[in-house]
Order: sequence, then C-alpha cells, then structure tokens
Amino acid sequence: MTESYQYQTFDDAQGLVDSYAKLRALHLPVLIGKSFLDVGCNEGYYCGVASRAGAGRVVGVDSFTLAIDRAKRRFPNVEFRLQTWDELPDEQFDIVLLASAMHYLESDDEIIALLTRIRRCLSNNGIFVLEAGVSGQPGNQLVEVTRPDGRVYYPTWEKLVYLINRAGLMWRKIAESEPGDGQSRIVMHCRKIQPVVMFVRGTSMSGKSYLSNSLASYDYWRILKLDSSLVHAFQCHSPEFQVNEADWPTTLDRAIATLPSEKLIAIADFVTSEIVKKSDLVGAHNLPRQDPVIVDGFDEEHSASEILFQFILRRLHELGYRVWDSRLLSAPIKDQWTMPDGLIDCGGFLLPTSSQAGTGDVLTTKFEQEFISCTIKVHLENGRAVGGFAMHAIGSVRNGIVVSETAPSTFEVRFPIKWLLKELGSNGPGKLEEAMRRGDVHFNAWTNDFRAFYLNRPIFADLELASAG
Repeated sequence: MTESYQYQTFDDAQGLVDSYAKLRALHLPVLIGKSFLDVGCNEGYYCGVASRAGAGRVVGVDSFTLAIDRAKRRFPNVEFRLQTWDELPDEQFDIVLLASAMHYLESDDEIIALLTRIRRCLSNNGIFVLEAGVSGQPGNQLVEVTRPDGRVYYPTWEKLVYLINRAGLMWRKIAESEPGDGQSRIVMHCRKIQPVVMFVRGTSMSGKSYLSNSLASYDYWRILKLDSSLVHAFQCHSPEFQVNEADWPTTLDRAIATLPSEKLIAIADFVTSEIVKKSDLVGAHNLPRQDPVIVDGFDEEHSASEILFQFILRRLHELGYRVWDSRLLSAPIKDQWTMPDGLIDCGGFLLPTSSQAGTGDVLTTKFEQEFISCTIKVHLENGRAVGGFAMHAIGSVRNGIVVSETAPSTFEVRFPIKWLLKELGSNGPGKLEEAMRRGDVHFNAWTNDFRAFYLNRPIFADLELASAG
C-alpha cells in the first residue's frame, strides 16, 4: 500500500469504493452503548460511524500500517490495532463487522477458522455483520479470480452457507451490497448457534411423554425425564426430604413450603446441569447444535412447579440457551430497519425518537449547485447540544454538513444531492422540487445524547432552483 492508495471514501478523500453505499447495505443495528469490532477495518470508516452512532467501545484491526496510521489520525477516540486477523481481541463484542475481506482467504479451513474466531468474539446476543462477494458459478466451491494485486477467492452461495454453518453460526441474508471484481456481494447478519431446550409441560396423562418422544425422533438420550432428575436432585441436596414419586404436585408443594431457598436453588441447578449434559451430547452425536434437548415434565398450572421452572429457566438463559415451552419464550428478534418503531434513520444508523429531546424548524431551503442549503433553528431541552442533521429524500437519507451557527441554536446546513440528482436522471432538479413540494422530503436532527426528532417541514414556496443546473 503506497501513500497514494485510497480504498475507503470520506468527505475529504475519494476512494476506490463508495463506503456510504456499503454502509447503507450493512443495516447496522442500534449501536448506542454497544461494543463494536471491525475486522479488516482499513482506514476506519465504519469504526467512525459506530463512534458517531453512540457505540460504547469501538475497536478496529487491520494488518496494513498505512491504513491504521490514517485511521488513528482520523478517529483519535477509536482504538485501532495493527495486527492480522489470526488473533482477534480476547473479549466479546455486541457487533462484529467483516466487510470486503474474506476473499483473501484461499481455503475452507482458513475461512472456517476466521469465522470461528469471530464467533468466539460475539456476545451471547451479538450480531456478526458479514459483507462478502459471492460467485455466480454452481456447486460447492471457492472460485479463483485473478486481479492485478494477486489472486482472491469467492465462494459460491452453496459454499458460503456451508462455511458459515461449519463455523457454528446461524445466518440471515439482509441485502445486496456494491459488486466487486465482477462478483455480486451480499450482506448477512449472523448469530451464534445457541443450544436449544424445549420444555413439554402439562398435567399427568396429558401426552407429554408421547410428544417428547416424537419431537426427539425417538432418540431417547435427548430426553430428560424431569421426574427421574428431580429424584436424584433431592437425594443429592436434601436426602432427608421424603419424595412421593406418585404425587409430584404435593411433593413440590411441601418442598417449596419447607425447604430453605438455598436448597431449592441447588435442586434447580442440579436439573439445569442435567440439561446441559444432554445438550453437550448433541455435538457428540454429530447433530446440528440447534437440535433441542427435550425436557419431559412440569405442570404450568401448578404454582410450585412454576416456581421451580422459573429458577431453571433463569439459569438456562444465563448460559445462553434458547428455551421453548411449546412456544418460544425468548424475546423474538426484531429487524429494526424494516420495523423501525420509535427509531429514526439518521443516515446509516438508527437513533431512538424522543419528543423530549427538542423541536426544530427548517426556516429556509435553497439549491446551491450540488447541495441543498438550509437554515435550521432548533430548540433543545435540558442543556442538550446538536449532534447532527439528516435529510430524507425519495427513499434515501443523507447527513448534513453544518457550515456555521449563525445565531444561538440556528445553523446553516448543507445536504449533498449529487447522488440524488444522478438517480433521478434527466430534469433531476425539477423532480426533486416536485418531491419537496409534495412532502416527500423531510429533515431530522439528533442530540449529543443520541435522541432524534423530526424537524417541522419547511415551506417550499420560495424554493430557489436557479443554480441547480
């Protein structure tokens, strides 16, 4: 890499790729207070985005000295490390990003090893954002592509899914990204494959055992009989307690009423450990890690059973299990970009809407060559300061550039529209003016404590288009 080399694009530096377009495709989750790791960060564009979006800890790693030096100068508040991805930070992150980098690895083993290291860096509920090129050729293979700087390797779709699964990750395709090297690129959001437990609960003679056997495909080693596990638990932690195996409701009622809490917790922990042992056997039998352990027992309508169940449920959640109880008990995963309730797109990242943060008005709006210039006045509460502005125009969002603060809480802001005019094609200014008068263009601001609010719509009666050409 020479001094003249520029890969990522910034406001003051044109690079080989449209970094903002890639950012939009990544669909990053809300980052406020989260930890963020960028593997192969180059000059730190996405680390800078994460920092601006409120991430609590941001780390970027790359092996190119020049890129890391530039990143440190550009984003002094971010931690950048000069290192290869053979060793990643020995900690866990809420979001890990690997963008436009995997194609440098030339074998399945190398890719699986990297993806496995990334999985180990993920927190239990963390998201691994993968942006990668995919060959359009058929089959399960890595397709070699020769470039001026050497050979790179793109997986077919079948190969990519195979590699991600082998690394112990579950995935969801999110979007298409900017193509490169003649290959399409896709974005995936991946999570750790979490061990699964299914509780089959009900009253005696309700068919629990039959359903448990069916769900386990009659692999009986995957079924934990709660009655037997509880007998052993009481024998280990309260041998003096009289268990009546023919009447578990009465037995558990007496246990809850008479045993000290530390013994009840020990009994619940014993059952939990038995579930974990069963779960560990899933991998030993070469089954997918998501094949569930079935727990046959518990009556959800019996109060003492429910108390013990909640103890065990809490422990399993602490261990990172996904728990089903004839329905999913864990919180459903919500795609914040397709269902952004209470959130505002601030130009590549989401922030929560807050009517308490402040209000604002767009006082004037006019075209100036490749920008829309606005005078914006905001009214902020509780000593907050402006964090930035964004313009929403015909399905796209762009950040504004604050030119000056002309008066207290009054700002001159420029929004770039070259990209938008190009998309609109011929008579772009006229189409944009029509969209603005129609109300398809609006603005928002956000505060320094990461709360966003929409600005009152400007009146476009005096919109100046003369210099738009």
